[in-house]
Amino acid sequence: MDYVISHDFAGEVAAAARWIRDNLNGVTAEPAHSQILVHTRYNCGL
Repeated sequence: MDYVISHDFAGEVAAAARWIRDNLNGVTAEPAHSQILVHTRYNCGL
């Protein structure tokens, strides 16, 4: 496999928690987009 495309799962969970908290406080906004990560053998320390 040459490339793996993934997401920052910890960042997504944190953003979801902030979005829910803000929504409960009356702030209505679209959820932020998460960062897409591309892993290769050159940037993963293999």
